[in-house]
Amino acid sequence: MNTIEPTICSLFLETVEKYADKIAISYKKGDIFEEMPYKRLKNLVGNFVLTFEHFGVKKGDRIILLSENRPEWIIVDLANLFIGAITVPIHKILSSIQIMQIIDEIEPRLIIVSDREALEKILEIESVKSKKIDVIFLESILEKEKELIKKFKGQHFINSLQLIGHYHTGTELEEKAKQIKPEDDASIIYTSGTTGHPKGAILTHKNFVSNALTLVETVGVFPEDRFLSVLPLSHVFERTTGYYVPLFSGSSISYIEDVTRVSEFAKEEKPTIIIAVPRLYEKIYEKIYEKVSESAFKKALFLKAVEYGKVKENRSKFLYKLYDLLVFKKIKDNFGGDVRFFVSGGASLAKWLGEFFDSIGTPVLEGYGLTETAPVIACNCLDNYRFGTVGQVLKGLSVKLSADNEILVKGPSVMRGYFKDEESTRKDLSANGWFKTGDLGKLDEEGFLSIIGRKKEVLVLTTGKKIFPVVVEEACEKHPYVSQCLVFGDGYKHIGAIIVPTEIAEKELGEKIEEGIGKILNEQLKEFSKIEQIKKFIISPEPFTVENGLLTITLKLRRNQILEKFEDKVEYIYKIK
Repeated sequence: MNTIEPTICSLFLETVEKYADKIAISYKKGDIFEEMPYKRLKNLVGNFVLTFEHFGVKKGDRIILLSENRPEWIIVDLANLFIGAITVPIHKILSSIQIMQIIDEIEPRLIIVSDREALEKILEIESVKSKKIDVIFLESILEKEKELIKKFKGQHFINSLQLIGHYHTGTELEEKAKQIKPEDDASIIYTSGTTGHPKGAILTHKNFVSNALTLVETVGVFPEDRFLSVLPLSHVFERTTGYYVPLFSGSSISYIEDVTRVSEFAKEEKPTIIIAVPRLYEKIYEKIYEKVSESAFKKALFLKAVEYGKVKENRSKFLYKLYDLLVFKKIKDNFGGDVRFFVSGGASLAKWLGEFFDSIGTPVLEGYGLTETAPVIACNCLDNYRFGTVGQVLKGLSVKLSADNEILVKGPSVMRGYFKDEESTRKDLSANGWFKTGDLGKLDEEGFLSIIGRKKEVLVLTTGKKIFPVVVEEACEKHPYVSQCLVFGDGYKHIGAIIVPTEIAEKELGEKIEEGIGKILNEQLKEFSKIEQIKKFIISPEPFTVENGLLTITLKLRRNQILEKFEDKVEYIYKIK
C-alpha cells in the first residue's frame, strides 16, 4: 500500500500510466478541432519543462500566466508544478493597472501570455521592461507583434511553439515528481476584491489535491466522464473542479473558444458534466421558455411537464417517461443529450432554477467555497441534495459558526496564507488553523449549509436594525422574472433595491414592468419582517457583469460600484415621500 501523500504531479503521472491513449483535452478554435491523448499531454509538459528551465526557472519561482482557457494553460501549469515553480494566473479581463499591481507584488521569473491582447497589456507595464522579465508568447509571433516588442531590448519574447520544436528531447518527469512535496506551494491566486486591494492566496499541492480527490469521491466522477470547460481557469472554482478533478479521475476536458456558443459545442462534444455559474443556467432557461412560448400548446405542455417532474415519486411513472420523450429529451439534446449533472458555483442559484433542471432529469449541484479554501467547502451531490442550500460540508473539513454566525473552516484545503500580507493572514487565519470566511451561514439538523450573507455587507438602518441583504436578494431572485437584485439602505430608514429583470419579464410585462416587479417583490417578501420589505426599487437597464465592472471575476456583486453607478437614482427615491 502506498502511504506517500500524493501531489498534483504524482497524480497526473498515475493518470497517464492508466489512460495513456485516452483523450485528455479537446479544443476547438474556429473550424480547427484538436484532440490530445494523455501521453501526448505528458510529452508536451516535458517539453515546456525544458523550455522553462532554459530560462532559468527553478523551484520556488513565480510564473505569471495571462491567458484564456486553452490546452497550453494546462501544459504551462503542469510544467511549472513539475519544476516546483508557482503558477500565478491572471484573468485577461483585468486592466493593465490591475495586472501591474500583481506583477510588481509577485516579481515573476517569467510571464506567459496567450495573444496580442494580453501582450499589449504586458507591454504597458514599466516594470516588465525595467526588470527585463522574459515573456513567452503562446501564439505565433507575427510582424505586428515584432513591432510591439522591438523597444524591449535584452528581453526574450519567444513563441512557445518554436521553443517546443527546439527542445524536443523530453524530460524525466517521474524523477522531478519525486522532488515535489505536498506542502510545496502550487499557486498564488488573487481574490476578486469586492472592496480594497486583492490578496494573493497561497495554495499548496496538498490544498488542491485534498479538495479535488474529495470531490471526485463525493460527487462521483469517472474516467468515462467528459467535462465542458466554460469558466476561466484563472478562477479557482474552474481550476479545481474543471481541471484537477477530471485530471485525477482520467476524464476528458473540452475547451471552447467562444463561451457564447456553449450549446452548439455541447451538441458536438456530448459532455456528461458542465460546470458553470447561475447566470448561464438562467440564460438556458430563458431560451427554452422563449422557444416553447411560440405556441400556447407547447407552453402549456412544457409547464405541466415541469410541474409533474418536480415530484420525485412521479419520475418512475409512465407519464413522466412520456413527458421526457415529448419535452425533456429535446431540451437535453441541446447539450448533447449525455449530461449527467451540472455544477453551479460562484454565486447563489435560485431555488426555482434548481427545481426546473432537476425536474427534467439533469440536476444542478450547487456548492460553496472560497479562493482561500481551494475552493470547495460544501456541495450537494446526486444522492443527497437540498435546494436552497450549498450542500453538506466536504469530508475532511471542519466547519463551525462563530457567535455572530460567521462560517469558520479548518482542514487540508485551507490556504497557507496571503502572499506578502502577514497582517491579513493573522486576521483571517487563526494560529490553530481556523479560517474566517467572512460569510454568514446556518447549518440545519442534517448538516446542510445555507449562506445568509457577508459579514461586511450587513446593512444598519437609522433605527439600529440590521438587515442581511443577501437573504432578501435571494428571496427576490427566486422568481423567474428577477435576474439580479442588489439591496441597499445602510444609514437609511428602510431598504431599497436595484433590480435586473430577466428577458422573460421584459417580454411578458412590457411597459408594465415596474408595476409587475413591484407586485413580485411584495409576493416574494410576504413572509419577511416589516423592515425587510423593499419600499422602493430601481430597474437597471442592463445586467451586472464582469465586463461593465459591476461583478467581480468570481461573479460577486461589486456593491460599491453598483451603488456609485445608480447614486443619483438612489438619492432620488429616498427623497420621495
